[in-house]
Amino acid sequence: MRILHTSDWHLGRSFHGLHLLDDQAKVLADILYVAKNSKVDALVLAGDIYDRAVPPTEAVGLLNSTIEELILKLQIPVILIAGNHDNPDRLNFGQALFAQKQLYIYSTVTTKAVPLKLEDQYGPVYFAPLTYCEPLTATELSGEKKPNHDAALAWQVEQMLAQIPENSRKIALAHAFVAGATPTPDSERTFGSGRDYYGRY
Repeated sequence: MRILHTSDWHLGRSFHGLHLLDDQAKVLADILYVAKNSKVDALVLAGDIYDRAVPPTEAVGLLNSTIEELILKLQIPVILIAGNHDNPDRLNFGQALFAQKQLYIYSTVTTKAVPLKLEDQYGPVYFAPLTYCEPLTATELSGEKKPNHDAALAWQVEQMLAQIPENSRKIALAHAFVAGATPTPDSERTFGSGRDYYGRY
């Protein structure tokens, strides 16, 4: 199975007061070109679709036109999950309906999340959608203390693996914190440990 992995589109982002939507539209056009010419079987969008919880109308329109091109014209399934900048409830709109057209949206963390099974000529491939999860959310849903993001993610992975046949092909689709990275000194935003769904730091 040929998969085009993308993430962190941050549609609606501005940088030092400069709106980036025109530049983002050009990048998404390039993604469409690659998806078409590489004949991919699925496109993955691993979180932070938008830059903030309530994105500008133009950003929503750009996402809509891009998804339409991928699914309706190119017949490429799209799998997306919410990141810490996204509003899970807003992304969740129409989830079941869109899945019928192969737009698979995983936005809210839940104990009822199930893997997505797609097929190719070699058989099934299981996608495990690991939506961005705060430790408090994982603690409340699991009934067990999850003191950090590592523990929250481990709980999500365990939930998913329990539903996937052991020897099958499987792909984790996650938006998570990664330890050990060094932020660049000239970043526009101040990085810290208190990020939430709305992109605050």
